[in-house]
Amino acid sequence: KQEKSEMKTTKKKGCVSEIKVSPPITHPERVYICSPLGAETEKEIFCNMRAAGGYAGYVINKMQYFATAVHAYLPFFYNDKIQKQRAEALNMGMQVLKDSQILMVCGNRISDGMKTEIEYAIKNHKEIITFNRNVFEDVIELVLESGEKEFNVQLNKDHPTLANAPNYSDSNEMFRLCCGFGGA
Repeated sequence: KQEKSEMKTTKKKGCVSEIKVSPPITHPERVYICSPLGAETEKEIFCNMRAAGGYAGYVINKMQYFATAVHAYLPFFYNDKIQKQRAEALNMGMQVLKDSQILMVCGNRISDGMKTEIEYAIKNHKEIITFNRNVFEDVIELVLESGEKEFNVQLNKDHPTLANAPNYSDSNEMFRLCCGFGGA
């Protein structure tokens, strides 16, 4: 039985705020969110970070998995343009992926960084869930190129929000949509 999220209203010294309370996690598997980060402009990179956080929020709130999207926050601490810092951030992400059972590929394209994560998941026989038909076909292509005989790749059409790219004209849209803020 799925429980809906609820809003709690709190008062603090004359300030009223609403806090979203997520439903309980019902799936014990850890999910690693795989989605694009790199882009042409800093605004688009920030939008991709927001989208990654939004995808994770959606997976937690709507699908009730424990999800992590390291690229939603690591770019605040590591500069992707400095090779040493990029390598450290990628290593941290791979450590989180190693501890995850499921790789969820979100968005409508596969970047070079995502390709590395997907190849790792294939090699280590992790469950891979995609939400976009073209991305699903690209992941199957990577499986075939790997030569792996055992794999678990799924196309899940029940959550179209996870198949979409962020709208760069509104960097908050994906975050609101996925996390349930702003009336979604």
